[in-house]
Amino acid sequence: MTPKSLLRNQAIASETSVFTEGEFQSIMEEPTLGKNRETVQRIILCSGKLAVELQDYVKKNDEDWSWVHIIRVEELYPFPRRAIRELLKEFPNLEEVKWVQEEPKNMGAWTFMELVF
Repeated sequence: MTPKSLLRNQAIASETSVFTEGEFQSIMEEPTLGKNRETVQRIILCSGKLAVELQDYVKKNDEDWSWVHIIRVEELYPFPRRAIRELLKEFPNLEEVKWVQEEPKNMGAWTFMELVF
């Protein structure tokens, strides 16, 4: 389920061709971050509304974001472990991977993510 605000958000709208010619992606990289794989030290894994809010924050704040990358997890079960591990291999100076969620620790996907990751 998703908040209604995301249904109206033009930033996450997709062209029809994505549905007719594309395929489902279990993880999605933030397109404005992580271009220089050598400088990324932290990866943030998140999903849903928080991923969109983080994307908006990065766009609005002109800072040096070369040290961080955001990966949106679109499918929690079955967890895309292999796809995430393969992607993480592309970052030679990676120091930490964090799961971030809007809900408190005892809610949301935190306990699930703690087990699978």
